[in-house]
Amino acid sequence: AEWEQSQPLVSKHYHCEHETNMEWTQHSVQLALDIVREHFGELVAKVCAVLVNGRQTLQQLMRQTQLPRVQVQQVLLVLLQQGMAVPCEQPHIPQDSSAAHYAYAYEICLDAILLRIRFPRYLLAVNQLFGNLAEQALETVLLNGRARLSRVTKAVCDANPGVQAGSVHDALRKLCDGRYLRRVQSGDETLADGQTAFSEYLNNNNRKRKADTMDDDADPDSGVYWAVNPERFHRHFRDEWVVNFIRKKVGEEASVLVGRMLDEGRPDSDQSGAGKHILLQTLKGGPQAGEWMRILALESCGMVKKVDDGIFYIDYLAVADLARSLCVERHILERFGRHGVACHRIFRLLIEEKILDHTQINRMAMVAAFKETKIMLNSLFRAQFIGVQEVPKQADRTPSRCHYLWTASMTNAVKTLVNKCLLAQANLKKRYLAEKESNSRMLKQSKRFAAVSKDDDFRTDAERSLAAKLSTNLARLERCEQQIDEELMMLRDFDMTPSAIRHMRGPF
Repeated sequence: AEWEQSQPLVSKHYHCEHETNMEWTQHSVQLALDIVREHFGELVAKVCAVLVNGRQTLQQLMRQTQLPRVQVQQVLLVLLQQGMAVPCEQPHIPQDSSAAHYAYAYEICLDAILLRIRFPRYLLAVNQLFGNLAEQALETVLLNGRARLSRVTKAVCDANPGVQAGSVHDALRKLCDGRYLRRVQSGDETLADGQTAFSEYLNNNNRKRKADTMDDDADPDSGVYWAVNPERFHRHFRDEWVVNFIRKKVGEEASVLVGRMLDEGRPDSDQSGAGKHILLQTLKGGPQAGEWMRILALESCGMVKKVDDGIFYIDYLAVADLARSLCVERHILERFGRHGVACHRIFRLLIEEKILDHTQINRMAMVAAFKETKIMLNSLFRAQFIGVQEVPKQADRTPSRCHYLWTASMTNAVKTLVNKCLLAQANLKKRYLAEKESNSRMLKQSKRFAAVSKDDDFRTDAERSLAAKLSTNLARLERCEQQIDEELMMLRDFDMTPSAIRHMRGPF
């Protein structure tokens, strides 16, 4: 027992790429299994269904899945390559020996699987920022989980015969400089300096071309793998949300100012320039930056805060709280129909006042009828957005002689809304897979006739109409899935560490 307590259960060289920041509910597990089944097939989903129960060794996976050793190893290779599982070391003491040794076990990363829904959003963002070549390079990395830059360059050049390798290198440099790609080793150990590694890759590649004495099969970046960096994309989406929110609430000039603050505060940006000079040039003759900074600091949203004269910063903790509260309040407005406005007012009142009884709620929320107040409180309670505390007046705790205090917590409301979003996503994924499975023959037929001309399409008008209707339904399901994932991103992934707080200094 003393030996087991002194030894670490998890190796320091391996860690999960995406730390789980939520509880594993039944809906999230089912959604993750459906995603794996859609992307990788039944065999991989069968192994993942065993891994969701906890860490499993290779022998345990073989015994529980009834699959041969080779197939289980291939499935684990796919999961490790895609970052959906990680190896970890745990002590193993044989029964016939007192000597102990480490045995490898495998643990599934639920968040890494759920983030696969967000891949189209990553590709769209890269296309808007850096162009088509960067999008194709990122798509290659996403398809392979992790890849060497030489393989990515070769894949993009093969897909675009007229594109030179130098153009692909420029696109990859933009992705690496912006931290959208991160350097990992084959053993899944994240390395710190990605820009240095990219420069070394280009130098080695150029040296190989000039010398022309190395083997043709040798890679200049052998052993160096690159993977997508989800946290950087989440910061990008969060910054976009902040700029759009300031634009709608304050104005265009203030949003330009906040956008420049975010750009100047990025880890990969140059901090040597004078902030005020750049800001005044960006505003193009508008009001002075100092006046706008003081206006933003006085806003009730609390995003921009002032430390002292000339020092302002964006509080990302306040940004995350604001995004979560807006999502919850918008959901309450849309959920309860004609009582939505009053329910929203009651919820905000309970958040501010913490604990109130129904008489105080009826008076302070300005609800016309006392009976309607009870109906709305019960509706919010059944939806798990508020809670109730029973205070008995007598020892028998008879309901008619009890006083009920209502309370609300934003943390509990966010958890409730996250579970509802995961349930909706799981239902959408089931419907999507059911539609594809029931119309698999039609999908194969549409794919076969998509590359031919209209004259060679031998389908009837009814068959083409059904195929178009099926395509429209699948596209709608995908759009709904992306919209719910956007809500989940605002609820879960905007909340980052305080180290993300960016400062802007200047003699304002």
